[in-house]
Amino acid sequence: MRVRLSACRYYKDTGSLDATGLEAVEKIAGELRLVPSTQPTRVRVSQLPDDMHMDEFLELAKNYGPVRIVEFSTVRELHKSVCKEGVVEYATPAEGKLAVNSLGNRRMVEWSMRLQAHTED
Repeated sequence: MRVRLSACRYYKDTGSLDATGLEAVEKIAGELRLVPSTQPTRVRVSQLPDDMHMDEFLELAKNYGPVRIVEFSTVRELHKSVCKEGVVEYATPAEGKLAVNSLGNRRMVEWSMRLQAHTED
């Protein structure tokens, strides 16, 4: 487990934090409740139906975890068909992985292309 310590001092009597050196934090780390850091994960979903709207995409994305950021656009594929793509940011890698596994290669009603999903690095 990775733990991120920031340069702050915890004042036990008031419960407040004040910016100081890292040494102070390391000294009192036992008094702090340490939370493992997690990196947000961005998932790009392409080949969405051409009649899909952003609110529909957002509802679809919410099935796999709370959505932090959503981007939605229309793109033209090489074979000249128009489709849409979206990018969703989830708080944890587990939520991103669930979305990729569930949405990747998925069929949509009345749409000939299968969805493509992958995480962005």
